[in-house]
Amino acid sequence: TDYKVQGRSLKRVILDLAGCRSLQSVYVMLSCATFLTGIAILRSFTGKKINQHMTQEFQDKFQ
Repeated sequence: TDYKVQGRSLKRVILDLAGCRSLQSVYVMLSCATFLTGIAILRSFTGKKINQHMTQEFQDKFQ
């Protein structure tokens, strides 16, 4: 869970981003990986869940 990995650094992670309840959870889970190549995403997810808590200005910068 995002709570369990908070503050840890892991070489490999398997993430279920479809189960995240907030943008902060996504951030915590992704940021615990020390290498981009060590991230595996378990199942597909929609960007809507991630974007729903961002301001429109912030979303526009990253599109």
